[in-house]
Amino acid sequence: MPAMLSAVLEEEADMYEAFPPHVDPTGITILTDSPPGKKAPLKTFEEVQPLLQQSRKRELKLVIRENSWPINSPVRALLWPALCRQHQHGKSMLDGFYWDMVTQVFGTVELPDKPIMLPPFVEATHCLGYHLTRKGRAVADRVVSVLGYACPDITYSPSLYPITAALLHFMPEEECYHCMASLVASKEKMFITQTKLLNEVTWKTVMQIAKKHAKSAAQHLSRLSGAIGPERIYADWQWWILAALPFPHLVRVLDCFFHEGIKVFYRVALAILILFHKHSTNQSSDWYAEATKNGVDHAIDKFCRNMPASPTKLLRTAFSIRALSSQYISRVFIKTEMTLKSKQVITGSRLVRSRSSDNLPTSQSQVNIQMMSHTLTIREGSHSPGPRALSMGVFPIQALKSRISDQSELFTLWSWLPVRITMYQPVLLYTTEEHGCSLTTFYVRVEHHEPTLLMIKTCNNEVGIMYTTEEHGCSLTTFYVRVEHHEPTLLMIKTCNNEVGIMYTTEEHGCSLTTFYVRVEHHEPTLLMIKTCNNEVGIMYTTEEHGCSLTTFYVRVEHHEPTLLMIKTYNNEVGIMYTTEEHGYSLTTFYVRVEHHEPTLLMIKTCNNEVGIMYTTEEHGCSLTTFYVRVEHHEPTLLMIKTCNNEVFGAYCSTRWFERNQKDERGNRQAYFGTGETFLFSLYPERAKYPWVGCSNDSKETVAHGSELFMAADSRMITIGGGDGQAIWMDENIRFGKTDRCSTFNNPPLCPSGDFEIRVLEVYGFSGA
Repeated sequence: MPAMLSAVLEEEADMYEAFPPHVDPTGITILTDSPPGKKAPLKTFEEVQPLLQQSRKRELKLVIRENSWPINSPVRALLWPALCRQHQHGKSMLDGFYWDMVTQVFGTVELPDKPIMLPPFVEATHCLGYHLTRKGRAVADRVVSVLGYACPDITYSPSLYPITAALLHFMPEEECYHCMASLVASKEKMFITQTKLLNEVTWKTVMQIAKKHAKSAAQHLSRLSGAIGPERIYADWQWWILAALPFPHLVRVLDCFFHEGIKVFYRVALAILILFHKHSTNQSSDWYAEATKNGVDHAIDKFCRNMPASPTKLLRTAFSIRALSSQYISRVFIKTEMTLKSKQVITGSRLVRSRSSDNLPTSQSQVNIQMMSHTLTIREGSHSPGPRALSMGVFPIQALKSRISDQSELFTLWSWLPVRITMYQPVLLYTTEEHGCSLTTFYVRVEHHEPTLLMIKTCNNEVGIMYTTEEHGCSLTTFYVRVEHHEPTLLMIKTCNNEVGIMYTTEEHGCSLTTFYVRVEHHEPTLLMIKTCNNEVGIMYTTEEHGCSLTTFYVRVEHHEPTLLMIKTYNNEVGIMYTTEEHGYSLTTFYVRVEHHEPTLLMIKTCNNEVGIMYTTEEHGCSLTTFYVRVEHHEPTLLMIKTCNNEVFGAYCSTRWFERNQKDERGNRQAYFGTGETFLFSLYPERAKYPWVGCSNDSKETVAHGSELFMAADSRMITIGGGDGQAIWMDENIRFGKTDRCSTFNNPPLCPSGDFEIRVLEVYGFSGA
């Protein structure tokens, strides 16, 4: 008998080996969905790991959904960290990083005796510890506190604590922090909402998709909700899962959640509604009586706590909902977010569960706003900071008043941006005063940023070239005053003998690919000229055949890498005149070797490998090519314009300008592109936001094609908004524009005259977006 008792105790101890010491396993129920032998053996982590390593996400998704590991399975100690790690953004954290943070925050790695004060984004009523011991709760408090210290932009995240506590059931503290940091910073998928606005968007999204994909259950819930209304019920949707579901059910849901994101929670919430409808539709049922007696909110909570379906059946119900795609959920989510923000700005009303100051409550957001504009907001002020202060983004918010009539206008503009964008650092990519009036330069500096914000300011003054000897004289002092703070720069020199240089030729430098790369790889653009043994030459571009246009040069050459540039002067002279690698860093040597040669081409490469054309005599200001080179891959962008009459307006462009090159299924280039997140704004003389007209339509209504013309661009112009007019149109020289009412945004002309002359154009990207 003692031997039998010993064996039973040993078996029970083995059942809980999966849990770390800070978990009290005595209250955890071990569920098995079916007797052994009826199903294929459960996968081990060694069998799942190759799917992770090879990024076979669909196969991995099916494996996780189908393998109902018991709650005490050791697989989660390896699986959950691996699933979270695949979502991390940027470099992985070094060993010991977490403990360094703990020491920085608390002064010691020892757990304090007194309770830890949690960050304000945590809801005290929802600090669920599940089966953590007292020490385990202290560990969870510490992990969440360090997360709050490391992520100051989180303003409201009630689900963060429960998910942290669940992770601690299967891993040590440091591993838990790494997992949570990966989920919080994830860009591809959403896992944890971090603002009150987005928290409200989630339950409104659940309500919207329930009306379509669980229609009968949603109607049943609406009938039972009575006077309180269904909104109050849906507002607690995530607590059906995180607080009410039995722990074994929650763990199985989290298995899928850590791989697929918040869409799993949406599906499970709908599955709960469907199952509740099934068990309460009969008026004689206990659940119907519970709902009518104590309210449907209490009934659903009690139903989840006594979930009649197994974890496997719950997930099967959730994932069998047809046509509920991630793309559809994302569209509903974004449209709901835009609708809530538009109502908040236009009506001035407060959202029940959104931040009280739109997107501007955090210190980081305030700093972001203060770093918005260098040219339009600073340089016209009477107390402009020095170049170093500008480069560091250090200047007082009061300086912003010089262009925009008051500080609140800038705050208003910031509030119109999507919440996720306001968390990033705004970067001044392009301004006509600093970078010249060329669409070429515009593209060079802006095209890889997404999104961007375009602001235009017009005036009667023309914007000139940063420096040219013909206009500014041959003084090195003047050269430095006008150029020294620009990096990178491209200097074009024309010599009296029209001499230029060949970077590489096989006849002179040999047939080594190594030599080719050494001499060519850092030059952009280049022109490749090849002659075969059969005297066949494949030329991409030649001035004799294609003309002397830099635009044509880019069109034919810019997507080829590497290329070989071959130039022949009138005097048949070639060669490199000066390179820092060969001739050193002496300005004297530079002048000795270069000053008598005209023209010359100076290529500068910065430490960040940035190369840009800032000025070219013949093409500067006449080409859209560089605009596309610099702007097209950035998303989103913010464009700001100021006119000669001091009107200030612009657009938030949600999509990359590169989309202008995308083709439809027939191979035709699409004229318009973009999404409904794009909007127009006016800051002076009137302050207004003009969102996409689709935001105000009921989800059942279809928006006409003429109201979905967001952005367009080609080699001659840029357009924002279309249908019965163009909201913003600019010419290829970024000098003249026009504005009309358009169907896309239903906006009035953004300046009274309709036509405007651009004084200043600024384009912003968002670092890290």
